[in-house]
Amino acid sequence: MEREANKIIYAGFFTRLLSTFVDIFIVVAMLGVASAALDTKSIVVLIVVWWLYNTMMIIKYKATLGAKLFGIEVLNQEGGTLSFKSASYRSFLSIAPFALYILLRGMQHNMELAPSPTIQQLPQLLFLLPPFLMFFTQKKQMIHDLLAQSIVVDKSEEEHAKREEKKSVLYIGRNILKIVGTIIFLIGAGYLVVYVGVFYLLAKHNNDSYNASFKQHYNVNDYNDSKIIFYKQALERNTQKFIEAKGMYDIFEADVKKDLALNCIQYFLAREHNESDWINLGSGFRKNARNKYANTEDMIQKAKKNADHMGKYFYYYDLNEVNHIADDVANIWNKDANKETCQKMLPVDEMYTMFIMPYIKNREEALARDKHEYKYAKPSGTPNKSFYKKKIEETSAWLDMLYEKHPDYSKYLQKQNELAQEREKQRAIQRKKEKEENEKLRREREKQKILTMQKNIWQDMKNGKYYSMNEVKMLNFNIKNSKGQTPLMIAVENAQDDIVNSLSMVDANFWAKDNRGKTAYDYIQKPKTQRDKIFTDRMYGSLRMLEANQIVLGKANIISSSYQNKDDNLEIFIQGADCKEFKFAKNTVCKSN
Repeated sequence: MEREANKIIYAGFFTRLLSTFVDIFIVVAMLGVASAALDTKSIVVLIVVWWLYNTMMIIKYKATLGAKLFGIEVLNQEGGTLSFKSASYRSFLSIAPFALYILLRGMQHNMELAPSPTIQQLPQLLFLLPPFLMFFTQKKQMIHDLLAQSIVVDKSEEEHAKREEKKSVLYIGRNILKIVGTIIFLIGAGYLVVYVGVFYLLAKHNNDSYNASFKQHYNVNDYNDSKIIFYKQALERNTQKFIEAKGMYDIFEADVKKDLALNCIQYFLAREHNESDWINLGSGFRKNARNKYANTEDMIQKAKKNADHMGKYFYYYDLNEVNHIADDVANIWNKDANKETCQKMLPVDEMYTMFIMPYIKNREEALARDKHEYKYAKPSGTPNKSFYKKKIEETSAWLDMLYEKHPDYSKYLQKQNELAQEREKQRAIQRKKEKEENEKLRREREKQKILTMQKNIWQDMKNGKYYSMNEVKMLNFNIKNSKGQTPLMIAVENAQDDIVNSLSMVDANFWAKDNRGKTAYDYIQKPKTQRDKIFTDRMYGSLRMLEANQIVLGKANIISSSYQNKDDNLEIFIQGADCKEFKFAKNTVCKSN
């Protein structure tokens, strides 16, 4: 059934825009699932997902989910459902501006010479032209509507126009959603316009300044310093090589040599001539060297092209690491770091050799890391296996070129390994020496500790201070004081049975006598109470056990023992010898296996 034109209400700009945003959100979610399943993020997958989603929804429901939300439908010119062919054609045409934008931006990125800021912004017009056309067509059609002969109608407004009663809740809800969405869009669009505008102006200003710098001469002062003049000449020579270089390695080599020469110039400006603004002054030397040879339009374009090349391959070369290694060779910050390079007026070619060898080793280490990461990387996500695979291919190709240019790298590596082995040998010697010195200090501290303990042994025995087994073995328990008393006698006198028990493995003279002829047994205090008798009996048992230990010491071990205070009976079980080999005290029963 054909519709009369005056009864059709075509969908407006903001309604279609908001429905498209909803569809984009849905397609992005579907794209994530598809990319994970196929292990790829190709733009072809995006186009296919967009086509399937739009086409299937339009031919089945006359609208996508976003269109359904806002009450709009996609129809043919007669008001009927689009055919599969027309819906497919329309879907491909609708995503064409985005695909073309990606293509153009990729082409700009791969250009040898970066385009001007104005040219860089032109692909963004592809997003503005399709919707802009609907303001000038009677049926509010975009380019893909015209070419596919489709129309987009606002069913929500049509249904409302037919009603005479009050507005429906669904109609009100959709309008509120449109208003909120429109406000959010306008705020975001305004911010984007300001952001792009500011970015464009800054980029244009920088681009204009960069172009103007080729026509300027910068005031610099070489202080008539022979060293600055030497490296100024090296900077100019390698700047000329950089401008005229064509291959990747030649561009890289000339750029590094420029930096090494400039580092030395800036070093002398900062350290020997106390220039606080040495960074800008160094930049003046660099630009003057460039402008000396980039003095025609053709040479300027070559200089720009190779400068853009270094920026484009920043991560390919790992220029952060390049700067780090170059700083080690010619260090601006350390006054004493350049005695063998800048201060010695070492030629830049020789400094480059000092640079390139560790740089190659660094790239080898980076390749090994990437191979390790590739092994454990996931098929999808960021970064994924494809990311590391590309890095491995790039680094391998770059290393092959470096090996070809520097066949002596293997000798350098061998020498570095020999130096590393020598350093490890010296470190081992140093560690051994430190260990011996530490052991000597430890023994000295132990000796002083034992001397102090030996000096205080009489007071320690009286106070019941407990010694570890190692300390007990190192102390002399046969030493006597002015009264002829041994440490054992003092311990017994003060009822320190724990100390007596700890002396079982010490070769103490158990039968020693003091000046009055008393032995350790004679120092056991006589009990005054029943409670005292308990401690007295325990001390007596400890002495009996210690006596038995002294007899078998070094020949056998007492495995178990029991002592009966009532009848003074000690029973022991020894291992390692026969009981018949020893003469024990009275009332001692010995058993052996």
